[in-house]
This record gives sequence, structure tokens and C-alpha cells, in this order.
Amino acid sequence: MGPVEVVVFVVSTAAGATVHASVGIGIGLVVGPALIAVDPEFMPGPVILATMLLAVRHLIVDGRHADTST
Repeated sequence: MGPVEVVVFVVSTAAGATVHASVGIGIGLVVGPALIAVDPEFMPGPVILATMLLAVRHLIVDGRHADTST
């Protein structure tokens, strides 16, 4: 993987995370097509990893607002 592919991956993941954080969907919609265009072998591993990292971030930052009374 060359530097251009790395830049495409990082930029598309950042854009997908931004859309996901504001709308609620976005990682798969933005990052998926970009990664398939670069190399089809990137799917689904990096998308699952990026989504997992974003979910952990949401849990750490917003977890205190969760309703745990049940």
C-alpha cells in the first residue's frame, strides 16, 4: 500500500467519522466505497475497526448520559 492509498483511507475514515458523529450513519456509507475503490481487500476489516473505535469513543465520552436504571 502506497502513500496515496494511506491518505485516501485516512481522509475517508475521518470524513465518515464526522458524518457518523453528526448524523448517526456514515462510516459504512463514506468509507466503504472509498476503500473498495482503493483495494477490495480492505473490506470489511478496516471499516469494522474504524466503527468499533468510534463506538468506544462514544461510550467513553457519552456513556455517563446512558440510562442504566433498568
